[in-house]
Amino acid sequence: MADEVLDRLGEITEGRQLAVHGKWAAVRAPGTRIPLQGWKIHVSARPVTLGQTVELVLPVLLAAECEFSVVRSARVLRELNAGDAATGHALTVHAADEVAVRLIADLATALTGLAAPEVTAARRFRPDAPVYYRFGSFTPQFRVDEYGEFEAVVRGPGGEVVPEAAGSPPWVHDPFPRTDPVAETGRIGRYRVVSGPHGNVYRALGVSGDPVVVKRARAFVGEDDEGIDLRWQLRNERRVLQALAGVDGVPSLLDHFRIEENEYLVTTDAGDRSLAEAGPVRRVGPLAAHLVGVLDAVHARGVVVRDLSPKNVVLGDRGCTLVDFGTSRYDGYQLPGWTPGYSVPDQCTDRAAVPEDDYFSLGATLFFAATGLDPVTADPDPLRNLDRTLLAYRRVESGGLVPRLLSLDPAQRTAAVADVRAGRRRRAPQRTSGGPEITPELLESAIDCTVAECVRHAEELVETEPLATNVYRGTAGIGMELLHHSGGEAVARELARWTVERPPPAPPPNGLFSGRTGTALFLATAGLPQPTLELAPDEGQDYVHGAAGIGIGHLLLQSVAERSENFTIADECARLLLTDTGTERGYARGHAGIAAFLLAHHRATGDPATGSAAIRLFDLLRTEVAERTGVLRRRTAPARAATWWEGMAGLIPPLLAAARAYGDTRYLDLAKEGARACLTAAPRVPSVCQSHGLAGIGETLVDVALATGDDEFWTGATGIAELILLRSGGGYDKPLLPGDGSWAGGAAGVLGFLRRLHERAGSRPWTPEWSPPRALTPGQPDPR
Repeated sequence: MADEVLDRLGEITEGRQLAVHGKWAAVRAPGTRIPLQGWKIHVSARPVTLGQTVELVLPVLLAAECEFSVVRSARVLRELNAGDAATGHALTVHAADEVAVRLIADLATALTGLAAPEVTAARRFRPDAPVYYRFGSFTPQFRVDEYGEFEAVVRGPGGEVVPEAAGSPPWVHDPFPRTDPVAETGRIGRYRVVSGPHGNVYRALGVSGDPVVVKRARAFVGEDDEGIDLRWQLRNERRVLQALAGVDGVPSLLDHFRIEENEYLVTTDAGDRSLAEAGPVRRVGPLAAHLVGVLDAVHARGVVVRDLSPKNVVLGDRGCTLVDFGTSRYDGYQLPGWTPGYSVPDQCTDRAAVPEDDYFSLGATLFFAATGLDPVTADPDPLRNLDRTLLAYRRVESGGLVPRLLSLDPAQRTAAVADVRAGRRRRAPQRTSGGPEITPELLESAIDCTVAECVRHAEELVETEPLATNVYRGTAGIGMELLHHSGGEAVARELARWTVERPPPAPPPNGLFSGRTGTALFLATAGLPQPTLELAPDEGQDYVHGAAGIGIGHLLLQSVAERSENFTIADECARLLLTDTGTERGYARGHAGIAAFLLAHHRATGDPATGSAAIRLFDLLRTEVAERTGVLRRRTAPARAATWWEGMAGLIPPLLAAARAYGDTRYLDLAKEGARACLTAAPRVPSVCQSHGLAGIGETLVDVALATGDDEFWTGATGIAELILLRSGGGYDKPLLPGDGSWAGGAAGVLGFLRRLHERAGSRPWTPEWSPPRALTPGQPDPR
């Protein structure tokens, strides 16, 4: 039965409340007294022992004054514990401290002898029972950071605030004091820990002081119906490394041991920087030759790697080393596993692996090394993803090796590797498909599809706790964009209503993108009351979080809902920035955003001080843009140097504002050169989003096209739309965009760019030149 645990709880909850929230079912008796925070009890279980565990703990829990939540089925538990990042627990108990202390011991007695996954970030009561405890909140308590992100906390008797994730706070006495062997001794077995864990890996020193890598596999994590879990991968890696002993480019096996149920594998340390962390390399040829050499030696020993990817290529002074052989095939045996985009498409079928499979993974790894991009994985169909990956590659590189290695024909992959061995270079065969043709009709269809996606995200967003209400990732960002679309306006108004009715659990910052200012502008546009705002004594200066953005937001608020305090706050922001404009460069957090606000304030109020300060900052900006334009044209320039948040795409809109205000063509010329540099780098930008990706660059090109009327920049913006669709799944007219639905990181930000490109009109949202969509009285017809 799919929800067997849920059904069992329904049988025993007479006189108790049973509430189902997603994957969990909560049981509570009326009148149960539960404090805000205290000792949380976690009980772990395997999918095959979940039913037995529930039957053993129910008599203990039903006899105590407590509330508890249980995962609703074995299937759900298997999903929760599918990876090494699994939390492990299947049941959580909340009770007053004196009750919790007794329950911990009673539950351990009831479950003695049951084996189950380790619960991370908690202490085990006894090694022979799967009962764990940690101090935490029963009723969620939060604080908020400068980005408007909530962090769960616990609070001390003197007002102290400590992140819940940090473990037991210093004012709490552990009822069962014991030591964590790793934390207390700094050792795992006979190995002294230097750093970690990073995922499941520690860096350590051996007995002789040599650096080693210790890989941990937690028992029962990722367990399938046959009882195979992550420890089997560690055991398989041991036998593979034994077969590869002495192969250059492969770590040496040093040790394999067990502590309680968990197992550990120790190898020589090949270095601490992977290709994934290093990013694009200057010359792909030497890397390809070295990897082929390692693969040849590995294949000669009868091993197929099956997980060659940038994260598993460690770069060193004398070449590179392949790591992680847990799913490799050797001597007729392999374990399931694949990395989307990097594994040959049919590896998910778990057919017997062959060396040609590793050649495909080599091609995907070299794709990353050449472009800095991961292969496309947004579509459920791996073949469509592969086609999009190859098209994206052609926007960056013209070499033929990578496309040949990514061929679905094993013979072509084998021939490509033979050419690498021989030092030959060949062109890839010409492809017939060239990517999407961006027509008005395609844009309109893509916009309609993305509106629907944003609506779905908005509906999911209101189910989250706590509700994020800011522009960056919350209701204000996605809601404001939906107000521009007839198909999203009703949902946007629902978002606005939820924003008012569910105030944040902790006071948000004042920022335009991170807090109250952006939220207030969204609510005013939707015709609802706005939250009040007082500037903090230590308010920052920047456009995203600080005074520049707060000031811009209140100038925009004045155009939507006239109130004298809007100018008052904008004036206070201006005075703060006249005192200190900071030293950071860029738009989001630097001089460019501050210059944009000071110019807008001067034009709105006539204040000569802000006008003079703006000119001084624009002089600095001209120099900065000229420097960055030269750097950005280089192939080695980091792709982020083109983005809105910290790169060129954010510097150009203020230049356009200065060109309009001062009638100075030098600003316009710099803006055009900067836009051309952005286009050069855009194919290497990995994200499609607004803040750090292609959509933000596309918006800037639309800005330049509108300012100049030059088709060159409309063509450039169209090219950005093409790149976005190439990174997406689905049909080009109905894209499945990667990322979430937010303004900063997902669909809402992309939607704003596509809308402006399609309409060839309108100012960029959240900028001084923007006019928010006109608020409609409920029931009033939309004139659009």
